Amino acid sequence: MEPIKNSPFAKVGQVGAVVRDIDKVVDYYASLGIGPFGPPRQIVTYHEYQGKPVAAKAKFLLTNMGEVDFELIQPFGGPSIWQDFLDKKGEGLHHLGFFVENIDQEEKNLTSQGINVTQKGKSDKGGYTYFDTDRVGGVVFELIQKPEGVEIAKTKADGNPFAVLHQAASVVTDIDKAVEHYAWLGVGPFKPMKIVITDKWVRGTPVQLKTKALITQLGPLEFELLQPVEGPSVYWEYLRKTGGEGLQHLGFFLDNLEEESEKLFKKGVKPTQQGRGPSDGFDYFETDEIGGVVLEFVRRGPQD
Repeated sequence: MEPIKNSPFAKVGQVGAVVRDIDKVVDYYASLGIGPFGPPRQIVTYHEYQGKPVAAKAKFLLTNMGEVDFELIQPFGGPSIWQDFLDKKGEGLHHLGFFVENIDQEEKNLTSQGINVTQKGKSDKGGYTYFDTDRVGGVVFELIQKPEGVEIAKTKADGNPFAVLHQAASVVTDIDKAVEHYAWLGVGPFKPMKIVITDKWVRGTPVQLKTKALITQLGPLEFELLQPVEGPSVYWEYLRKTGGEGLQHLGFFLDNLEEESEKLFKKGVKPTQQGRGPSDGFDYFETDEIGGVVLEFVRRGPQD
């Protein structure tokens, strides 16, 4: 299948998560160093869901992490793609957002090439459109026309490991099928990671596991695909917990991996899966207990 023409999916500007209690999640993230989140926003006044006008209601909060916004969404009324996600998968990462200048034009281009709209909203100066890109890989893509003058609060820097978001990763059941799907969307090419991990643990127990992993760059954000193959892992856990493929974690690259991980351990945040090599390493944390989002610290050399 030929890739879609004039794909707008080249540079991620936002990662969004759907949650049940946004205030509880914000408080938890504040304890980790994520935030501040800006005030609630209700810019969009008109919503369409599955082609029909609806009174979809949700609370939206955002914080900026480097060049990427992190959005929390709590639906609280009316049918919506957000409520569907909660009912089907529970809390967690929901979409990747791409900023465009003319959302109507971009939407028309995509729908004419076979990508369907699931939900959209409009305001006087902007809007959003979600597409059914999650049919393979479980990741919803969103186009966003941001109104002029909208400012997003920034997560505090000053040595904060969460100040810059580097990676969003999806767990899939067939990585080759997923790569083919994303190639059609104009995303890729994907390549293997250059990382050497010799020792692995799941909740403190040494394990032997095999995972297929591929990455591509979407502007400031690395997009990773993970397919569990053998052995216990957080990836299998995600598939069982949510019932399907989708965005599983957010990754933050840093050199002082052990030092920053130790700070989270002292706050009571438990590691779920860890890996160490001669110079590379990673720690996943049990941060999905509140808000559904797994956070990962990664130490990794250059990939080019």
